[in-house]
Amino acid sequence: MEHKSMKVVDKNERKLALVIVDVQKKFLIGGDDQTPISAKKHYPVMSRAIDMFREAGRPVIWILFKGPTHQQGITDDPFDLLDGFEIKEGDHIVEKYHMNSFYNTTLADVIHENDCDSALLMGMYAQHCVMATFWGAFDKDVSPYMLKDGLISNKEEMCDKVCDVCKFYTIEELEENLKAHKV
Repeated sequence: MEHKSMKVVDKNERKLALVIVDVQKKFLIGGDDQTPISAKKHYPVMSRAIDMFREAGRPVIWILFKGPTHQQGITDDPFDLLDGFEIKEGDHIVEKYHMNSFYNTTLADVIHENDCDSALLMGMYAQHCVMATFWGAFDKDVSPYMLKDGLISNKEEMCDKVCDVCKFYTIEELEENLKAHKV
């Protein structure tokens, strides 16, 4: 029996969709929650990535968790995003009810329908929903990547730990990729 070898695809050849996971105020619990500090730290890179995708004509996909949370947050409104984040016309919205954004959603369809083979993930919480989405992508024929410095957590050290175990793009690598795949 003959085995076909898999071709390794260079990062610059990847056609990326930006997937923004759960940047929703419904997950903020107030008090000593460290999430707002993490969000403020990583917002500049995240905002720049969103702008870069829009300018390149590449898809921006917002994942909004619609189910109940484990702890009562400061709001129940799934469209109440963290300060600075804004869904704009032309962006895509995918609603989810599980940690993995691919599970029982249209996310893979939206990615493939937009001529993409890969998802660049950013959002919160790095060690929960974003990482679950990373691993879930493989089952949907989507190559996942994290955005370095584009992750938010209630435990800041988790942002780097997630990138230690997952493939990622830096903002500089992303800039090169989007130049090559501008629509």
